[in-house]
Amino acid sequence: MQLARRKRAWPTFVLPLDRGAMTVFEVIAEPAGTERDVAIHDWSVSVWEAFATNRDAMVEFLRPYGLV
Repeated sequence: MQLARRKRAWPTFVLPLDRGAMTVFEVIAEPAGTERDVAIHDWSVSVWEAFATNRDAMVEFLRPYGLV
């Protein structure tokens, strides 16, 4: 909601060929509870590692919103 309130041009992000070792489908296949929580964490780490080249652009984009 914070991003929608202040209209800004989004930066261009590099879309990596390798987008992580896990898919969201693997995450939702896990049973609800601790196993899925661990899968969500592992998936998040995988995605952030894959998109690491975009980190600086994302930080600069989110800074005015107080989200970093």
